Amino acid sequence: MTKQRFFIAFLFLALFSEQIFAGNPSPFMRYLPRQGNVAIAARGGLLFSNDLFLGHATIAYGLRNGIALNGHIGFGQTPYDPYFGGDIRMTLFANRSVGFDAYFGGHAGGIGSGLDFGGILDFNLGGLGFITGIDGDYIMESGASATPVNFFAGVDIGLSRNTRFAVVAGFALTNSATSEITAGFNFYF
Repeated sequence: MTKQRFFIAFLFLALFSEQIFAGNPSPFMRYLPRQGNVAIAARGGLLFSNDLFLGHATIAYGLRNGIALNGHIGFGQTPYDPYFGGDIRMTLFANRSVGFDAYFGGHAGGIGSGLDFGGILDFNLGGLGFITGIDGDYIMESGASATPVNFFAGVDIGLSRNTRFAVVAGFALTNSATSEITAGFNFYF
């Protein structure tokens, strides 16, 4: 990894670091694993309102090329601990430099149990990978209903053939949503 790419990734992290409020994690993996392969993402963030570390992990299994089953777990402090979820993610369009995926699933814990849905656009620009999209939840815990929706954007840098570093920031679009930023690694096997 060049120094320029390293500094761009950390500049992105620094620009959005004051908006870190963790909740249900935004999508983090830019690529899906191929059929029969596994990918693991491990990332951390900070909750600046009380300086607590929060962690999220994702494991993805390629059911077919362009379709993956994902499992998520998160930890931190109440009300964000613990978080368990799963979804199925499908590639709807892909070419060498642009891809669009959609996902649907569910979760328990986090800011409330419910359903997850969203769309992910990924592309290459100047040798860097970018991920952006919309992440929504329909919270149905204790008879209350809310629909937090976030816009997210991130940078994805290839460190080796099977390892990538990513920084992703989520921005609240609805009153029930929370803003967050996470950084970590994706490993493809």
